[in-house]
Amino acid sequence: QIGREEMKHLVEGLKSNSSIHTLDLSMNRIGVEGSQYLRELFQHNLAIADVNLSANELRDKGISNVAEGILANKTATRTRPVRRLVLYDNSFSTDGARALSMCLAHAQVSITLLDLSRNPIGCSGVSFVADAVFHGCPLVTLLVSNCKIGSEGMIRMAEAIEKTTSLLSLKLQRCPLDPLGAQHLARMLERNPALLGLDLSGSPILGAGMAEIAASMGGDADTRRERNTRLTSLSVRSCQLHAGGAAHIARMLHSNNHLRRLDLGDNKIGTRGALELSAALQQNFALTELQLGKNEIEDEGCLGLGRCLSVNLSLRKLDLSDNRIGDGGARALCLGLLANEAMSELRVEGNVLTSVGVCFLEVALR
Repeated sequence: QIGREEMKHLVEGLKSNSSIHTLDLSMNRIGVEGSQYLRELFQHNLAIADVNLSANELRDKGISNVAEGILANKTATRTRPVRRLVLYDNSFSTDGARALSMCLAHAQVSITLLDLSRNPIGCSGVSFVADAVFHGCPLVTLLVSNCKIGSEGMIRMAEAIEKTTSLLSLKLQRCPLDPLGAQHLARMLERNPALLGLDLSGSPILGAGMAEIAASMGGDADTRRERNTRLTSLSVRSCQLHAGGAAHIARMLHSNNHLRRLDLGDNKIGTRGALELSAALQQNFALTELQLGKNEIEDEGCLGLGRCLSVNLSLRKLDLSDNRIGDGGARALCLGLLANEAMSELRVEGNVLTSVGVCFLEVALR
């Protein structure tokens, strides 16, 4: 466990070191007092690019020290060295987020990955970060999960990201979405020219919200509506979608030819939802990975999935773990797989198969 005194000695050795490029100090006890040495380190070190300070109780003052150190780096005539900054679980709020946004806005700061997850920055804090994004900071990956940003914070973030061309991956896990927040997120998806990955896992999405998001990606019959044609990965795991939400996503899959990875795990979509998705995947040949674990899918749902597998040769990975699939479902999957040589990974652990069902799958996967 590295604390204040240990940090003092560590920094003395690292200040002029030019060979270490990655620094992982996660899960220590640096705290606010030790953060003064972090400021000194980032001010003098010219090589460290990848920094992980997760779970160190830095709080607002500690985060300010980190931001000030990066800004004051002695490479005054060229880009600051830090590229990846992970600050997960450090108990900072608005003031820390404000200090980071000022750092991000500096022309010579080129942080491309920033993880603010599990810090209560709230709507005010995320607004500061959104302003930095809006004004062109070069972030490529931004993680703002479980930050208590609320619907208003979600709206501010969505508005900021609409026009940015650098951000490729956005994680907003455990950020509840009301219909207005979902509407702004959908508009962001329609208008953003660059985003490739969106993770909303653990964010309860009402039916109307999922309809908006799906429509922005192709699930709307209105041909005049703008469509997102860039997103390749979408995670809505544990979003309380149920069968209705799965139906919205199925409609989107009928016309979306860009999405490659879709995570619908733990949504209780049931047999009806599985059948909706199966029908869509008989026409969608873009998706390569589908996660449907923990969804209360029974044998009847596998009938549709089996038919899908017999014609869809694009899907490579299918996760059906922790459902209610028995031997009948295994047989249906087997029949589909016999006509499919493309599948490379099928997960069925945690179901109710007997040795008979296992035999069906063994035959199909030989």
